[in-house]
Amino acid sequence: FEYEKVCIANADNVEVVRKSCDNWYEVETDISRCRCKSGSQRACVTWHCEEGSLDVSSTLADASTFAYTCKAFDSIGRRCVAWEADISSAAEVGWTRCECVDGCQAEGAVWKCDEYVLPSSTSLASSAIAL
Repeated sequence: FEYEKVCIANADNVEVVRKSCDNWYEVETDISRCRCKSGSQRACVTWHCEEGSLDVSSTLADASTFAYTCKAFDSIGRRCVAWEADISSAAEVGWTRCECVDGCQAEGAVWKCDEYVLPSSTSLASSAIAL
């Protein structure tokens, strides 16, 4: 659709992006599906998520998987205050770690995170072939 002389489209909607327009704004719709793999009624210790964009048929496309592990809980064992995750997709692999640094008992907590991502070996092989 068009708003104030800017065309707005979901990147996966090929029919819409065929429209001739001078200015474009691309909207990406991502979704995460997560489930607790282990833990107690108080807190999840390990959990798994799939994240990707929705294509025009609302199917999860370009999915990445995240395997999370809580590394530290608050003093009463209710909230995870430090976690690590392994990241995997067709395009990249990685690792991330986050630690709560302020306001850990409430919404809006402040987190400090480090993330390291590399192209997957299949991506590297495709790049080498293209050269």
